[in-house]
Formats: sequence, C-alpha cells, structure tokens
Amino acid sequence: MSKSNKRILIVWVVLIVLIGGGFYLFNIHSLKQSVDQLEDDLSFEERKQTALLETINQIDHDSAAIEELRAQIPEQLEEDNVIRMINNASSSTNSVIQSYSYDDQQTMSINEMFEQSSFTEELEVLTMQINGYTQSEGQLESFVNELESSERLLQVTQLQYQQNDDGDVNFQLSFSVFVYPM
Repeated sequence: MSKSNKRILIVWVVLIVLIGGGFYLFNIHSLKQSVDQLEDDLSFEERKQTALLETINQIDHDSAAIEELRAQIPEQLEEDNVIRMINNASSSTNSVIQSYSYDDQQTMSINEMFEQSSFTEELEVLTMQINGYTQSEGQLESFVNELESSERLLQVTQLQYQQNDDGDVNFQLSFSVFVYPM
C-alpha cells in the first residue's frame, strides 16, 4: 500500500468513527435518556400505587374499627345497665362507689367527637360522675381499666383522686356513655 492509500484508509476510519459517535450522540443517547426517564416514571408510579394500597387498607381498617365502635353503642341509654357495669367493675376491683350522679345528657354529631370523621350521625351522650374510694392507686387503675374494657363504649373524661393518710384512695370519676337517639 502506498502512502496515499494509507491516508485515505485512515481518513475513512476516522470518518466512520465520527459518524458512529454522532449517531450514538444523537440517537442512542437520547433513546437511553428516554428509557431512564420511563424507568423513573415507572418507579414513581409503583411507589404511588403502594401508597394508595396502604391507604385503601387503612380505610378498610378504619371502617372495620368504626363498625366495632357502632356495635358498642346501644339504641337505648339503659342507665340501669350502666350502673350494673359500674358495680361489676367496683366489685371485681374491691372499690366502693359512694355516689352516682347524672351530669349531662346531650345530643352531638360524631364529627364533634372525632374531628377527623366524615360521619354525620347523631349520638346521645350521657355524662355521669361517680365518687368512691379504693385501697390503692393500683386498684383505682384496675377499676378504670375494667370500666374502659366493658362491652359498652365509654369515654373517661376526668379522673381526680387523693390518697389519704390511712392509704385509701378517694376518687371522683367523670365519664360519658353513648347511644343512638331514637
């Protein structure tokens, strides 16, 4: 091969490399960027779908919890059952109830009670106050836990107690029970 043929061959090789580089730069590189963008979009959509599924599961869980709460709300106040519930809790924890009083009876919507609720149902609320004493703070805690774990929906709104010199604990407990109005 002559010197001019070698130069022509080198020019052709350089030209082919430049054309290949330009082809890669303009076509393949832009396609690679498009694929990367699509992969990012797919990843984002998968995360969004996972978050939506978690939200749906939470909503299902919340609606199940709401159904459980509804099952705990009777259609009549049945004050005698509330008194029986208090007496059962006091006898199982060796607490003495000295007095019962009905403080308030009102109707309110579920939205007023649970700020994040979207329900518009009305509930009747009976607020009671009981005074009594027990032998220790632990028994008082057991008494309150016994009330809160009853089948009836009950919300303790206030608890005041004082331990005497002899070790007894005097307490005043306010709570609310709920009913669907008739």
